[in-house]
This record gives sequence, structure tokens and C-alpha cells, in this order.
Amino acid sequence: TQWFVSPAVFYIPDASVDRYAFFTWVYFPLAFGLATVLYGYTLKSFSRLPWRFFLFVSLLFSVCMFTVAIATHPLHSQDVYWNLFYGKAFAVYHINPYTVAPVSVLPTDPWISSFSMWKELLMTHGPLWTLIVSFIVTVGKTLAGSLLALKALEAFLLICAGYILWRVMGIHGFVLEQKAKLMIFLAWNPFLLHATLVDGHNDILVLVAMILSYYFFLKGHYHYSIVSLILGGFVKYVSLLAIPIPIFFLAISR
Repeated sequence: TQWFVSPAVFYIPDASVDRYAFFTWVYFPLAFGLATVLYGYTLKSFSRLPWRFFLFVSLLFSVCMFTVAIATHPLHSQDVYWNLFYGKAFAVYHINPYTVAPVSVLPTDPWISSFSMWKELLMTHGPLWTLIVSFIVTVGKTLAGSLLALKALEAFLLICAGYILWRVMGIHGFVLEQKAKLMIFLAWNPFLLHATLVDGHNDILVLVAMILSYYFFLKGHYHYSIVSLILGGFVKYVSLLAIPIPIFFLAISR
């Protein structure tokens, strides 16, 4: 049962156990494939309902899925524990994770047992992410508390992404029925739910930054579009690859 739903409040893993290898290559692909099939079938079935009722049921089901996902122990990755430890090193021990690998100077910290990989690496994400996880650790206090606080933040960001997407669809002229049905592709996406609310990856911040940038782009606010991508790049540098697009349109608009 620890491979499936195990609340983080009660269980922090021993990263040295090799069950993750079995999970990665056998259990996770099967479970994720089944979830994707059910996801498509449910969307097809629910899309036949009146759109107002469809939206109500979808939002109610989304709340249930979000709650379960937040309470589910990370299943497929140790990244979130690595990030939280580096945030702790910065917030509590005042170690710069970009110049010193925290494990090398904090070998006895109890949080180290939660991950077994990348211990010799410096922080690989941008400074905005380091500040966020440092704040989360300050608020959460314990490893389990920090994990739940981070997941709650990412759930809020996923809601923000949905709201911005709703506004984007409005700019494109989608009617309410179309917007309601397309919104479920975001809210019920099994990959997004797993990566964000279960495993706690920081890609949701990049998603929000890029959707927000696109929203400003459509409104003709190219400078805000650029700023949004820069903020996303301060989490993961991939966002910066899209900056030439609004820069080009900003240049030709003058």
C-alpha cells in the first residue's frame, strides 16, 4: 500500500529501498496507462451532459481528486525531497546551494534519508524556485509539513493556470460550453495531476508563467509577456526559449 496512497503526514520513505526501480518500470506505466484510458472514457461520457451540470460535476470531482493527490505520497520521484532539503539548507543553515552542495556540509541532517540521488549536485533550478522552497520549509517546519505545504501551493497554482486558460479561451471566442469542456482537459489530466500534486514537481510554475505570457501576448501587452517568461525562467530555464517571440512582436509594434 505504500506504493499507492500513503499520506505524507505518516510516512516518509527510506530512499535506499529499491522498490522504486520496480515501481518505475512496471507498476507506474501500467497504472498511468489505465488512468489515461479512464480519463478519455470519462471525458467522452460526461461531454454528453448539459454543460452546466457537466461543469458542476467536473469541479466537484476535481476537488476530490486534488484532495487525494495532495494526501498521496510521492510515487515516482525523489525530486521534491531533494528540493525541500536544498530549501532547508538555504533558509535554515544559510548555505548557498548554487556554490556548495548542502549534503557535503550537512551529512547528518535527517532529511537526507528521504532521497538517494543527486547528493553531489548543486541546485539545478532557478533562484525563484529556491526562494519558494525556502519559504515553504520555513512555514512547514518538518519534512512532512513542508511537503504538504508545497503541494497545497501547487494546487493553488494549478487553479490559477485554469483561470488564466479560461480567460485565454474567452479571447479566442470560445462559448461557455466549449470553455467548460476544454477546462477538464487541464483539471483531470492524469499526467499533470501526478507530476504536480502527487510528485510535487515545479513544472506547474513554468506552466502558469507560459499561459500567463500567452494571455498577455494575445492582449498585445508584449512587455508583460516577456516578464512572465523571465519569471518562469527563474524556476526552469526552458521558459526563456520562448522570449524571442514576444520580443519580435514588441519590436515590430513600435
